[in-house]
This record gives sequence, structure tokens and C-alpha cells, in this order.
Amino acid sequence: DHIKTENIFIVTANSFFNCVQHSYRKDDCPYKVLFFNKCFALFHDKSFFSKDDIKKHFNFLARRDSDCRRYLYYKINKLNILNKGNVSHHKSYNPRCHSQNDILFENQLKEKLSKSDYDVYKVYSSETKLLTQNDEFNSDTIENTVFGDQFGLTYPDICSTAFLDVVTESSTDNGCLFFTEKILKSIAHKKLFLLAGNPFSLRFLQKLGFKTFPHIFDESYDTKLCKVSRFDHISNELHKFCSLSLQDVEKLKNDNKHILDYNYEHLVKNFDCTFNIIPKIRSYLRR
Repeated sequence: DHIKTENIFIVTANSFFNCVQHSYRKDDCPYKVLFFNKCFALFHDKSFFSKDDIKKHFNFLARRDSDCRRYLYYKINKLNILNKGNVSHHKSYNPRCHSQNDILFENQLKEKLSKSDYDVYKVYSSETKLLTQNDEFNSDTIENTVFGDQFGLTYPDICSTAFLDVVTESSTDNGCLFFTEKILKSIAHKKLFLLAGNPFSLRFLQKLGFKTFPHIFDESYDTKLCKVSRFDHISNELHKFCSLSLQDVEKLKNDNKHILDYNYEHLVKNFDCTFNIIPKIRSYLRR
């Protein structure tokens, strides 16, 4: 509509807009971006950290159903590492959570899995697994953790009991790069992560200035275009990680503290977390 790009600003919850503005070729973007995500609205009011009490190897916490989460939940069960993590999964437990059915992905699974394995996958993909009293969290935490938009910030104790986050992003398809608060929460909590997102998501994180962990995991999964192969690779890396003792995990954390601290500082210094939304919008409009 003939609006000059310098007169445009975007209010977004997606860090993709904030950091790169859709271009690998430009250092500056002609439009202005205000990054806002309610998960980080607590940044100045709450600490991201509580005293670490590592009892589990990993977190795999899903609030909404997706093909990625169904398949990884199946793999976690098949590899017999369910007891190594804080795990939640549900197919259709809450009406607010819409399913994501990818017919192409299901067809890939039918081709790659034996009939018996596919039958097992279908059983697990329809299973509901919520955090329970046996997971040492109270019922209020359970309800809000599985269905609350801010889980992991409102209840940092859950994040603090495991060292690694298996981050299942909202989008895992080819042809786009899409980050949400999920990966940022892991960085904010100073966690190692395996990122189940779009292909080349790790490379994109590195371009944004963050460091990943190729010395710990085989991160070539990032370049695999086939979803099944990518998720299989991530599952195998998780399985190897779970073979470590908790003492070895603690040592791994201490040895990589400088990277975890660096990522946190990079997030804090380069993301606008002040959340003075109205004054910022007014200042943009006056320019």
C-alpha cells in the first residue's frame, strides 16, 4: 500500500523477526521490530534459576500435540529411557491443544518402520503421560506445567531437576526457520539442549550469536531434511546422553559452564526484555 518500510514496525513474539529480520544478506533492516513474549515478561520479576538438584537426565515437556512430539515420545519409550527424564505427552487430553497431523510424515513412518514397530508407535502416539505425584511435583505444578503457557518460568524447579532439554519447536518442517520461546527458555535456564526444529535451526542459532554443543552431541542431525531421520538422530544422541551417570552429567555441566553462561549473557544483552510496550510503540509512532 505504498507505505515506506522505515515507517513500519512489527510487534512479535518470535525472535526470528527480532534478530535477523528475514535476511542473511543485510546487516540492517529498514523496519523496526519490538520483540515481546509473555514467557519473558517475568524476566525482571523472577529469577530463572533455583538451586540445581539434578535427579533426571533430561526434560521432555509438551503442552500441545505434534508429529514431532508423538514420534520422539515413542522413541523415548522404545529406547527405554522414559525413567531418565521429566516427560509429559498427550494426544488429545485438553481441548485447547489442537493436534498436528502430518499425512506425509505418517506415510514416511509406514515406509521406514516395520509393521510391528509402527503398531507400537500408534499405541504410544495416542498415550497420555502427565507429570504425577510420583514425579515429586505437586498437583498445582502438574496442571500448570502441562497446560500453562509459561511453564518452566513459573515453575523453574522442574527445569532445575534435569540437565538437558529436548526442545520440540512448534515448527519442524522444511523450508522455514521458526523459533519460539521454547529454545530461549533453555538458554535462559542455562541448559544443554537438543533442538528438534526446522532443518538448519542450529546453524541459524549460531548465526544469531549463540553457541551450540558439537563437542557433546553429533549435531549433523541439523542438516537432515527427512523428519524421521532427524528425529531418529536426536533420539540416538539423547540415548547416549542418558547412558552417562548423573555424576558424569554434573561434571559435563561444570565443564561447559562457560558456554551456558555465554549464551545466557548473549540472550540478556541482545534481546529487549524490558517490556515497556506502550511507551516503545508511542516512541516508534513519533519517529
